[in-house]
Amino acid sequence: MDSLLVDASSAASRGAVVNNLIDYFVSLDQSDGAEVQSGPGYTRWHTPISHPWYNGVTCTLSPGKDACRFAEETIEHFKARGVRVFSWWCRSAQSLTEWEPLLASLGFRRDDATPGMAVDLHSLNREHLFPPGLEIRVVRDLPALAEWVHTLIVGYELPRDWEDSFYRMLAGMTLDWPVHYYLGYLNGHPVATSNAYLASGVVGVYCVATLPEARGQGLGAAVARASLEDGERLGYHVGVLQSSKMGYGVYQRLGFQHVCQIDHFVWANGTDQP
Repeated sequence: MDSLLVDASSAASRGAVVNNLIDYFVSLDQSDGAEVQSGPGYTRWHTPISHPWYNGVTCTLSPGKDACRFAEETIEHFKARGVRVFSWWCRSAQSLTEWEPLLASLGFRRDDATPGMAVDLHSLNREHLFPPGLEIRVVRDLPALAEWVHTLIVGYELPRDWEDSFYRMLAGMTLDWPVHYYLGYLNGHPVATSNAYLASGVVGVYCVATLPEARGQGLGAAVARASLEDGERLGYHVGVLQSSKMGYGVYQRLGFQHVCQIDHFVWANGTDQP
């Protein structure tokens, strides 16, 4: 187990927001529906999901004499797989700044538009009870996972043709820790999702989605809280996530603090980025 963070306001929590995210994507190497390739100082992941975060590279190299060749090889790696947009990650802000001139010359743009948030799990806001009729279940089998994926796709209003690829990718992975999937049922009907990933000493919360017709009842907050409380029971002290505009106020009410912006590069082959 990684050394557990104990202070959500520390500088380490800012790094953990990004590191947990990167580790989550690297963990896709368990799945037959994803490709993960590692070499000295880098790891690349490729999935059938046409979103830049689901196709990317994390780089711990310094931009030395072979940097341009490595960056160009990475672009060709994704182009050969039909990927038109992907992300480039570094483990530190200093490395991002060092890489920026070269990557900008190759068509990458720096993106820090997504807020990173952290919460001390012992200070989690538990004042709001679960909405009446809500039951939250951990996904334990593939039929429930299919239901979870469908609810996620509809809740995020993602392209429906992503659903089968998303399911096949996750079906090749474990349904046990370090990842758990949570599905919220309102009066017996699936309406909300989240998942929790344990890495980098924190509980990372992802995929918090609610069906459009069920929003405004606190369902997203409830499934997110369930993810965090499971991590707390396992001895974790800090929860982290990357927030959408829609979710920001929800997470603040749960006790999350804005600790950073998710800083990375995005390459798009002449396309409008999602």
